[in-house]
Amino acid sequence: MPAFEVTENDFVTLLSSQKIKFHLPGNFYVNEIQLLDTNNRTTIKRKWRVPYRSLPIGISHDENVIYLGFDDLELAGLSIAVFGEGTFQICTRDEAEDGGKGKIESNIKGSDPAFQLVRFDRWKNTYVVRFKPPCP
Repeated sequence: MPAFEVTENDFVTLLSSQKIKFHLPGNFYVNEIQLLDTNNRTTIKRKWRVPYRSLPIGISHDENVIYLGFDDLELAGLSIAVFGEGTFQICTRDEAEDGGKGKIESNIKGSDPAFQLVRFDRWKNTYVVRFKPPCP
């Protein structure tokens, strides 16, 4: 089921050619990807809510868009752009990796081991993203 928009309280999907909004129960879990301050990696600068766990493969220069890759080999040339407002868009993997690919880093000492960090060195800036990796 494609999700076009996800917030803390609801999500919008396409059913029978119509966009339908579903209100989420209070105990519903949505995966969160966080952009960390590069000087203090415990400070969260931005959050994106996504409906599933995926590896971030890019970030926009204005820090508004996080790009997610697909696990399916047939979709390897595509990515999902997740905007800060909670909307989604399909784009190419080349767009997602514009400026350079990310590198997995060691986690912050004392932080939750369930999370991973990926660092993007792009456009003379460094971006560090924390996420829960896809389930094996």
